[in-house]
Amino acid sequence: MKLYNIYCCSFYGSSIWDLSSQCASKLYTAWNTAIRILFNVPRDTHRYLIESISQCLHVKTMLASRCVSFYETIEASSKLCIRFLSNLCKNDLNTVLGRNLFYIANDCFVNLSDLSKMLVKKQMKYFDVPLDHAWKVPILQELLNTRMNNLYVEGFDDYMITEMINMLCNE
Repeated sequence: MKLYNIYCCSFYGSSIWDLSSQCASKLYTAWNTAIRILFNVPRDTHRYLIESISQCLHVKTMLASRCVSFYETIEASSKLCIRFLSNLCKNDLNTVLGRNLFYIANDCFVNLSDLSKMLVKKQMKYFDVPLDHAWKVPILQELLNTRMNNLYVEGFDDYMITEMINMLCNE
């Protein structure tokens, strides 16, 4: 996962992408597919398990935190015209920055004035795990760790572990 993030997830210029666009949605879907392939889980694994499987922030959260960090940087600029322009864009939904900040604040259930990079990383989730499926997460993580580390569990072979992973991911 660390290598994937280093070599495939730089996303240069992402702080000015429209994060609520169809293209961003396609990127989120591609990310989900890549995680499924990397961890060798079924292609129809539930979206709410993706963050748990990868044990890292979803690309949606990464991009949102970068956008907020970009805004914090230009808002604190020493140049008056940059600060003035960022303040104009902040509340204007006709600008990409304004739409992104509004979208991120809504996803994090906070006011725009309370938005911060750390808050986004803490509160934004791609998909929340339904309460009646929360039990799956620790079991799935344990099974994936067992398979990846080639650990031996008495009474279980690789096929049985893979079948249990597939069952947890699909149901």
